[in-house]
Amino acid sequence: MEIKAKGTLSKENTTALSHFAIYGRHDPENRLILSFSLIGFALAFLIISLLISFEITASWQILFGWIILLILFQCYLYFIHPKIMYNALGRMKDITNEYVFGESSFTAKASNEHYESKAVVQYSLIYKVGETSTHFFIFQSKNQAYIVEKSTFTNGSVEELKNKLMPLLGKKYILCRY
Repeated sequence: MEIKAKGTLSKENTTALSHFAIYGRHDPENRLILSFSLIGFALAFLIISLLISFEITASWQILFGWIILLILFQCYLYFIHPKIMYNALGRMKDITNEYVFGESSFTAKASNEHYESKAVVQYSLIYKVGETSTHFFIFQSKNQAYIVEKSTFTNGSVEELKNKLMPLLGKKYILCRY
C-alpha cells in the first residue's frame, strides 16, 4: 500500500529542520532555556565575585568575554541559522514536495514556476530519519533532507510510515522528545 504525504519548504519547516540538525533528539526550546540558565549562573557568579573582590583582572575580562560569546552563539543557533537556511533556498522557498512511499523506495515530486524535479530514493540509501511530533526529516546525506509534515498524510498514516522506516534504519531512526 502506498503512503502519500507532503512537505513544504516553508520558514516554519526549515526552522524545525535546522533545530533538529543542531539539537538532535533534544527539545530546542528546553536546550535554549538550559543554556541561558547556565550562562546566567556563570554571569551572576562573575558579578558577585567582582563585587566581593572589587578588582577586575584580565582573567575576569576574558571570562566575561567568553560568556558574551556563548550568549551570541546560542542566539545564532536558535534564531539566525534557521533564517539563513530558509533564505539559502532561493527560488525553492515555499515549494511543496509530494511524497509517495512504496515498498522499497519513495518518490519525491516538487514543482513551482521556477523549479521541477522528481526523485526516487531507495530506502537502503537513506542516511537517517528524525521524527518530531510534527515532522519526519528523511536525510539522503548528512546535509540533505526531505521534510515530511505529519499533518499532510492523505493515504496511509504516520504510524505506517514509522513502522516501515524504523526497522530498516535501526539506530539511525531518531525519535525526538518534542
